Amino acid sequence: MSASQPQRVATTRRPARARGRYARFALTAGALLLALPARADDTSAPQPAAPVLRLPCARAFHTLVVPVRINDSQVLHCILDTGMPEGVFIMDPAKLAGSGVEFAIAARLNGVGPGSAAGKIAYGTTVHLADLEIPNQRVIVLDEPGPLARIGFDGAIGASVFQAYVVQMDCAQNTVTLYAPDSYAPPAATTAVPLTLANTRPFVAATVRIGDGAPVPVELMVDTGATKSLSLNPTEIVAAPRGAVETMLSSGVGGDNQGLLGRIRELQVGPFTLVDVLSEFPKAPDADRGGTIGMDLLQRFTVTLDYPHERMLLAPTQRVSAPFRANMSGISLWPNDAGELYVRFVLADSPADQAGVRVGDVVRSINGKTWPATELSAVREMFRQPGATVRMELERAGATLEVHFELKPLV
Repeated sequence: MSASQPQRVATTRRPARARGRYARFALTAGALLLALPARADDTSAPQPAAPVLRLPCARAFHTLVVPVRINDSQVLHCILDTGMPEGVFIMDPAKLAGSGVEFAIAARLNGVGPGSAAGKIAYGTTVHLADLEIPNQRVIVLDEPGPLARIGFDGAIGASVFQAYVVQMDCAQNTVTLYAPDSYAPPAATTAVPLTLANTRPFVAATVRIGDGAPVPVELMVDTGATKSLSLNPTEIVAAPRGAVETMLSSGVGGDNQGLLGRIRELQVGPFTLVDVLSEFPKAPDADRGGTIGMDLLQRFTVTLDYPHERMLLAPTQRVSAPFRANMSGISLWPNDAGELYVRFVLADSPADQAGVRVGDVVRSINGKTWPATELSAVREMFRQPGATVRMELERAGATLEVHFELKPLV
């Protein structure tokens, strides 16, 4: 994973404030404002603020991945994740070798899925984004790296950045830009949507329409660490649409999360209405929200999260009306202990199922290329192209077999 060099464009430093509780990996050891363009002769109009830091990013599973160092550690590739409370989460303890981080507290970490994992916590570390320092930070690390550590990023950072700065995320340019809250003025051609903050996490009021049903108001978490477009908690009035398929939705620290995947008629956030939106309906939803907006949807905008002023600024890009596409193969791949991709799930009657792919098959090549687990994000993107032919070389019980199938929409 690589990105160009970060650009430090000012020397302002603002330490992160310490408040809120750990949310995404819980520890169990203890009115709309439209910014209109100003006239050229209007000298009272807000002028663009100079950024504190502009940081080139890599991408993984639609998310933005920023380079981070902790104390004297190597560069760590961390998802910029609104679901992550103060501090940094690291999946592989070996990545912190020689960093000077000393862990003092054992903990159980909960995340996506029903399970948990053992980990440790350290306090008082310094987090570096380029030459920007965020002092007195908590670091949480898994005792054992597990499969998540093999798929192309090292961890996550969130509230430590979002609480201290106004954060602009530009997926078209793969950049994150930080501004000082006291001097920040929204640029023209952005629309402000009010945010509600709860335990350092941002929520927006939205409306969904499913099928021919009436609009339903929902409160959605804005989750920049989620790869999905949308997730809705099933209720008496919010139910999966006709044609939804049961599948594996995600995997995380807590294991697998299964549910239904379908398309809703409309999602409205502020003045923006998106149609035919892919939505998950998980069997084990998060109880603190009506659902989640993820990066497959957010990447259609330049998104600025302004926690200090409790607002999200949206500027639609050329991708705003692009169709929402799901995995069209019918299989879910995941890394094994050797860092190879293997088949974790097969959707019945899908193209891969009809071609003979089975759970447990190890992937030796796809379309003539070997794909290590670190390139799983690119493989998933490949599986989202309708009409494409996929040729897979698989290993099953010591034997090699070849299959091929054509991708087609499943929802």
